[in-house]
Amino acid sequence: VCDPANAWYLQDPDRSWGGIDYFASMVESYTRAYGPHVLMLGGSMGATACLLFARFAHLSLAFSPQVELRSGQGRFLPEVVLDRFEAYMSTSLAACKGRVVVHVGRRHHFDSRAARKLLS
Repeated sequence: VCDPANAWYLQDPDRSWGGIDYFASMVESYTRAYGPHVLMLGGSMGATACLLFARFAHLSLAFSPQVELRSGQGRFLPEVVLDRFEAYMSTSLAACKGRVVVHVGRRHHFDSRAARKLLS
């Protein structure tokens, strides 16, 4: 799935902040027919999608996901949008019926800290 706005799947085509629902609906429609045979694989913002939509996959492999938006590149986003992003991420990871694997670089301290936060 591609996010043409480069906005962490938060913007929809109408340029409002309904992107998570928009992309979740799209991903669900693509994966529905495959049942437990869905693999999601992504790096950076694509890894963010792997985690946001992990509930639709049997295996999600995320390489350096951008999940810490508040103190990172998304710090300009409205507070309510950041709250929704974090809540949806948490809900999707909890609803995942398969396995989620997150890889980060050993020397990438920001990514490592963000990945540890996902586990809490």
